[in-house]
Amino acid sequence: MGDLQELLAMAHMFASFCTRQEEKYKDFQRHGYTWRWEDCEAAYDLVRELPNYWDLVEAWRREHTCRSCGFPKDAHAVQCQAQK
Repeated sequence: MGDLQELLAMAHMFASFCTRQEEKYKDFQRHGYTWRWEDCEAAYDLVRELPNYWDLVEAWRREHTCRSCGFPKDAHAVQCQAQK
């Protein structure tokens, strides 16, 4: 994963899945995510400073998240029907 892609992934983790709750992020770590919570928060702030960041975020989301549950494709929500 390139640097920008990883930055977008970390920001997405902070903003979307975890609803900014560190406790929820800890559950994602069992799927192999090794980022520190503080790094995800910093990535979120950095991404928001990029020009036309929303277009980058939307393109990343379309490619890397499940359309059914919105979680990363390798870490579907428990109730997601797409993973079954």
